[in-house]
Amino acid sequence: MNIAVHGGRHVRGESGIALYRNLYHKNDFMNEREMFEKSFERPSNYFELSEQRQWEIDKELGILDWIGLDLTKEDEERFKKHYKKHDK
Repeated sequence: MNIAVHGGRHVRGESGIALYRNLYHKNDFMNEREMFEKSFERPSNYFELSEQRQWEIDKELGILDWIGLDLTKEDEERFKKHYKKHDK
């Protein structure tokens, strides 16, 4: 059994990811796949930006809780290609 503490409360029986989503759910409407697709609305220089700006962008897009699970090789290549333009 998983037990986590949040705000002095003990929460039982949920994985860390599920607990995070239940406590901090920023996105009630998109699943992992939809958040993956939404991530391509980030600027291609996203990883060159400050952490604060990255957070602001992800908040605006509604993907703060995107984890990136179950990506295929093609998904990974597409993701890398989107940002490759700005690799040094």
